[in-house]
Amino acid sequence: MHLSGGRCACLKPRQVELCTSEYRLSTYFRACLSSLFEPSLSFPSRSQHVPWIARLTCMRKVYWILTILVLVISHSAAGQDSAPRTSRLKSIELAGAYKIQVPGDFEVNKWSDKVSAVPMYDLREYHPPYTTIEVMVLPYTFARDYGLVPLDEETGLFTLSFSINGLNPLTAYFKMSGGQYAYYGQITDDTAYDCTMNSPCPHRTERNSRYRTQYHFVVLDKHNNSIVEFTSSYSGASKDVKGFHGGGKLLREVIVPSLGPIR
Repeated sequence: MHLSGGRCACLKPRQVELCTSEYRLSTYFRACLSSLFEPSLSFPSRSQHVPWIARLTCMRKVYWILTILVLVISHSAAGQDSAPRTSRLKSIELAGAYKIQVPGDFEVNKWSDKVSAVPMYDLREYHPPYTTIEVMVLPYTFARDYGLVPLDEETGLFTLSFSINGLNPLTAYFKMSGGQYAYYGQITDDTAYDCTMNSPCPHRTERNSRYRTQYHFVVLDKHNNSIVEFTSSYSGASKDVKGFHGGGKLLREVIVPSLGPIR
């Protein structure tokens, strides 16, 4: 997007802000996306592991920036903290190995193999509260690649806290109906400091969506040599966020507990 010819000048003040923000991000998008769509993107060997991880991190940043823009635009239409929608659920498959339950009005898209070297899914609703969830099925070797996770010999569980795939630390867990354990963590940051080289810092933000809480759930399935990872976010006016809200609440109460093998 370009601002030449006064493209943003004729818009209303709030639209000007969004238009300008999109322009500020355009340089980052071009550099990042050019690396994502390089040919011959395949599952990484050990010698290729570092650049592939950098590409995956870049892809995540684009994904979350787009998610934040959607939440900012839609925030005035409805609150995000509605109760999980459990009246209509549908079952979807992950990587031909797992199934989960998601709200029936969610659209499910699998990322192209040319973009993501591992099975990656985008779960999204296109009406308030515009929840977006990302699901990835990773090889179990990621637990080793990011540092050996020691076991608590008394419980047989992974010792907290630890991190997988470079995201926020996992600090707690709960037991699912199939006997598996889901580990989770959350972190809240101030989006006013999500700055680029071309933007002031801190930059102007919506008061009701200034603070973003990212929720991260992981199921380590050593038996099937896989790690199933779920991420979502919630944006609000306070940096003091306790418990689960928005997409995090939907993950904790509905989607993650429904994870099971395809029989």
